[in-house]
Amino acid sequence: MVKKIIKITAIVFIIVAGLSAVGFFGYPYYAGWRVKHFFAERKQFFVRDAKESRGGDTPMETYKAAREALKNNDIETALSYFFVDDREKYREIFSDPEAIQRYLKMPDELKEDYTTVCEGEAFACLERANYYYEYEVAGERKEYDLGDGYIAVSEPGIYKSPTSFIKNLADKWQIEEL
Repeated sequence: MVKKIIKITAIVFIIVAGLSAVGFFGYPYYAGWRVKHFFAERKQFFVRDAKESRGGDTPMETYKAAREALKNNDIETALSYFFVDDREKYREIFSDPEAIQRYLKMPDELKEDYTTVCEGEAFACLERANYYYEYEVAGERKEYDLGDGYIAVSEPGIYKSPTSFIKNLADKWQIEEL
């Protein structure tokens, strides 16, 4: 009887130890698999959108097409040239006709600042490009009280206004920030 209890205890101990070892050593592999699976699912969203949305072969082609849609007051077409993560923000901005007019006052051509390869967590982006246009602030130096101790300063000079683009997973350039 004692031998039987020892044998059952040994079997239970071996089973518990074996399951603990599988859990201890197997969990990191499972966790890695889950992370990889999560990112693969998340990337599919961006792949579908990249195929369905509009974009140009160059950042300037995209910029000009979006401006043309805005000139024609075709907001949805203009938004389709924006990167998916930024569309709702610009949908809200473009709901104001005055905002559209401000964007249409931007020049027809932008100057290229730089282009770089996307890295790290930017798995929905192949490349990133920054363009800009210059504008001049004339007159005297002015200070504006923004409240809470903050003061804005308007200095005369020439300034750059940036526009950023992303090359999406369908190899099309889209506007990230206008």
